[in-house]
Amino acid sequence: MHVVIMGCGRVGASLAAALERLDHSVAVFDKDAQAFRRLGDFHGQQVVGVGYERDVLIEAGIQRAVTHRPVAEGAVATIAAEIEEELRAEGAEASSARVGLAVLERLRVLDPVSYLRFASVYKGFEDVTDFEREVAVLQKSTEPKRHPARSR
Repeated sequence: MHVVIMGCGRVGASLAAALERLDHSVAVFDKDAQAFRRLGDFHGQQVVGVGYERDVLIEAGIQRAVTHRPVAEGAVATIAAEIEEELRAEGAEASSARVGLAVLERLRVLDPVSYLRFASVYKGFEDVTDFEREVAVLQKSTEPKRHPARSR
């Protein structure tokens, strides 16, 4: 499973270490680069910044999800900007769960394959049945493509 931890204080650092020992993929976000010293021998991703800032969102996986997909240039930056604006308007710091769901909502609309890529990491898919379940949910929530009427 991929786990995102917002904040590298005592609790965040000990949680990151425990999850890494259990072979989970871990990303830790903190505004202060010095906070990562608490991690010791940590091999996961360390990201300096607030979890909903544009550059942090892009670095956290949106760009990877859309790689080699027919996604318009600038779409990732637009998604990140929308999420940052939305979460700042909500006020208090956003949880990693809230950030992840905001990314998923936008990727679902932008490109279903990118959505599945991001969802597979964010939701910790373990086998093909996880993909099948998510595809079924995606198909139910996505409007069917319209085909122009064919002349006979």
